[in-house]
Amino acid sequence: MRLAINLLLAIWLCACTNSTQGYIDHGQLSDLAPGRTTYDQVVTSWGQPMSTSAAPDGSRVATYPYIWLVTGAVTGIAGAGPVGSTETRTGELALLFDRAGVLQSYREPR
Repeated sequence: MRLAINLLLAIWLCACTNSTQGYIDHGQLSDLAPGRTTYDQVVTSWGQPMSTSAAPDGSRVATYPYIWLVTGAVTGIAGAGPVGSTETRTGELALLFDRAGVLQSYREPR
């Protein structure tokens, strides 16, 4: 019985810790500096993109899965303290690199 409980606990913990694995979050955008950050630096920090597409001029767009939290208004309830809501949303973060592999801009999902 104890083994079964420990096994279930281990599975539950793994599921919780890996729920956003592979996603870029809003905090990681501070790694980006348009005009300075290179494609190779992004790949070194974040791993391979989910997809890439090349344009005839040599520029390319790299797409990463993105996750962000939308926090609702916080209100106070007597005896319970502050109460608010948080919604998790996912989308795709698009990074545009020029032909030299330098980041030109990025677009967050809405």
